[in-house]
Amino acid sequence: MLLGLVGIIIIMITDNFVKRFARSVYQSGWLGMLVLGILLLIWQIFFIVATHPAIGFDVNMLHQAWINPNQAKVRGYFSQNYNNLPILLLQNWILTKFHSTSWLVIDSVTLFLVNLSALINIVTMYLVSKDKVRLLWYLQIIFLAFFPMIIIPYTDTWVLPSVSLILLGFVGMSSHSFNLIYRILFSVMAGVATVITYYIKPSGIIPAIAFNNSRHSLFV
Repeated sequence: MLLGLVGIIIIMITDNFVKRFARSVYQSGWLGMLVLGILLLIWQIFFIVATHPAIGFDVNMLHQAWINPNQAKVRGYFSQNYNNLPILLLQNWILTKFHSTSWLVIDSVTLFLVNLSALINIVTMYLVSKDKVRLLWYLQIIFLAFFPMIIIPYTDTWVLPSVSLILLGFVGMSSHSFNLIYRILFSVMAGVATVITYYIKPSGIIPAIAFNNSRHSLFV
């Protein structure tokens, strides 16, 4: 996947026809954005339906817990790795709603969460710089087209929307274009998203720590 992404970037830089095509797509505005977004979604759905790799380690333990939570190895794993209990409970709740223990169902949720995170990033960029929204859209499409983690329903992907909400909240509360009420709401969003992120994947709160440290340094 990484080699393919690098190859496409090299071709876009060196091949004149591809450069002209990419430029025309970029300049097509919302139509090009919509068409490429739909094509990306079709590719992602095909990828998760057609790909069923054998995945071990933590993800396998989550899968085993959906199917038979009373296994000794499952109990032993979660007694030592209780940090994965929040995502297990969340996934179990979702699967219960769908009356299924299918890996495809939970992969579909993973795909939704990854794409939701990308859309939240677009909103964040809109608040930062409207002129850069289209650029970020295309960059994310290229990246997501080569993002294999959509088939792995684990904390690395499920935490992405809440991390994106942290960034959105911090950008909103720091923007002087909003009145005090909206800035308070953005700060509440950032706080709630930080708590959710911590329970899903503690290392995901690094953006919140970095933002607080940068704010503190301004007043020291």
